[in-house]
Amino acid sequence: MITRYDHRSVELQDEHTEQAWSAYRLSDMPQILDGYHKAVVLAALMRTGVLQRLREGRTDLGDLLGTLDPYFGEKLLGWLSTAGYTQRVDGGYAPTEAGAALLSDTALAQLSFYIEAYGPVTQRIEDLLRGTARYGHDIQRDGAALGRSCNTLFDLYHIDVVLEAFARRSATCALDLGCGAGGFLIEAARRDQQFRGIGLDISEGAIAEASKRAVEAGVAERVSFHVADAFDAATWPEACTRADALFAAGVLHEHFRQGEEAVIEILNRFAAAWDGGLKSIILGEPELYYDRQDNDSDLDLVHILTLQGFPRRHNGWLDLFPRSDLACRAVYSRRNAGPRFAFYDLVPRRLEGTE
Repeated sequence: MITRYDHRSVELQDEHTEQAWSAYRLSDMPQILDGYHKAVVLAALMRTGVLQRLREGRTDLGDLLGTLDPYFGEKLLGWLSTAGYTQRVDGGYAPTEAGAALLSDTALAQLSFYIEAYGPVTQRIEDLLRGTARYGHDIQRDGAALGRSCNTLFDLYHIDVVLEAFARRSATCALDLGCGAGGFLIEAARRDQQFRGIGLDISEGAIAEASKRAVEAGVAERVSFHVADAFDAATWPEACTRADALFAAGVLHEHFRQGEEAVIEILNRFAAAWDGGLKSIILGEPELYYDRQDNDSDLDLVHILTLQGFPRRHNGWLDLFPRSDLACRAVYSRRNAGPRFAFYDLVPRRLEGTE
């Protein structure tokens, strides 16, 4: 039906087509596609160094792009200006206020976590669904990218919480179980000249990287790293006897894939490893709320795809501890900032109330 005609335009109106387009808008698909394309473009600009140069305050187009293709580079930076993240300046581009927030350590760490670390997995969901590939065999997450992003987020939001928990127990030497590339111990030693640490990880590559980073940070005399099974005290080196606190972050929930009893068994091993010199066991675990805030549903998805056990809220852990040989003395968390995480101050049940 022709509803209006003049020399400038002819506008058509049809109830059926308008309802179809209204349903499309209601579907969230416009936002889904917009978010997807922003993520892949930003990841490409991050991997090619463009975002880092924007962070450094460079604006000249040639300086921003270096040897990258000038057509695609300029067009993508211009596309980001349409999204409100960049603005045209003399000879190039600069971030807007929203763009500066997008270039923050937190935003880029989250981008790296989900796109770089887990991108190799999410890109092959169809293969997983069809059964033509298996996670852990044909598909792997990017461990290096995972370590970098986790270290950044932990340093920003969680390390102060852990150090506060240590301080309240007068602990000064931590045994980090499943230390990865040593980010926590190295940063803690940099912040506190009295702090000492021993890191254990079953990955030889991770331990080599941790040892190298400790030397570069100038803390190698106070922190050391060893290849060992974090869940088998019989493999721990003699240096571990110097620790007055055990620390494990984000390593236990994966074992929920084998059932709660598997996690309880590990907790009992930690309780058995307690000796007279220990003052605390600090267990840190992410929390899933199953909502749409702060990438909660994204965290749920990557756990689904990588066959891990699922994180749970702190009340789930508090229900579990009484079934183990460990008792919880306190729960530490940071309110309203950072990825949802809780840290539990644990003590063997046999020693509960003897402090």
